[in-house]
Amino acid sequence: MQYIDSNIFILAAIDSAGRGDRARNRIENLVNSGKPFATSSLTFGEIMWTLMRHTDRGTALQQAERVMGFSGLIIVNAARKEVAETLRLMAKYRSMKPRDAMHLACALSAGSDSIISDDEDFKAIDEVVWERP
Repeated sequence: MQYIDSNIFILAAIDSAGRGDRARNRIENLVNSGKPFATSSLTFGEIMWTLMRHTDRGTALQQAERVMGFSGLIIVNAARKEVAETLRLMAKYRSMKPRDAMHLACALSAGSDSIISDDEDFKAIDEVVWERP
């Protein structure tokens, strides 16, 4: 299963050029594949926060609702197990930021073998394969 980092959904919503096009194409391919894919419940807060800064509250809510409606999307809750894994990952990868570690912990919790992200911080991990959109 593939895990989608929040920045892919954000790029798809706000970048009308190359990176946004690649993000939109990747999401469309996943949705149309009929296979399940995952993201964290934290993703929705990140989508809304970023889009509210770049657009407005209504657009942010609309985009978050759109993502929630994607066929095949599994939303992983960040609970105690994922928080413990986040701490382990941050100890292992000294430069990893807390949100990145939480996304990786959620990807592992979902049984994902890859994480799709525009964030190069995932390049150094060995738990899953990092893929750019």
